[in-house]
Amino acid sequence: MVKRGQARVTQVARLLERAAKKHNESADATCSVAGCFDRTDGVLSDEMFDSVFEAVTELARVSLDKKPDYERAARKLIAKLT
Repeated sequence: MVKRGQARVTQVARLLERAAKKHNESADATCSVAGCFDRTDGVLSDEMFDSVFEAVTELARVSLDKKPDYERAARKLIAKLT
């Protein structure tokens, strides 16, 4: 179970990094990150979209000055959305 949780953090962190490095704050980038989260109805809620968009935007901003901690951001996002 711990390995599964770490794998999820790693997966979300990679997606966040990819989106932030490209400074891609588009709906497509947000949806690709949000796709890691289980949705019972298969629909991305506004709250989930906004949370992921905020995380990507913040990481893109931080990456301009220094190296962001993508795994920490992923853990924070996972905790917020689950």
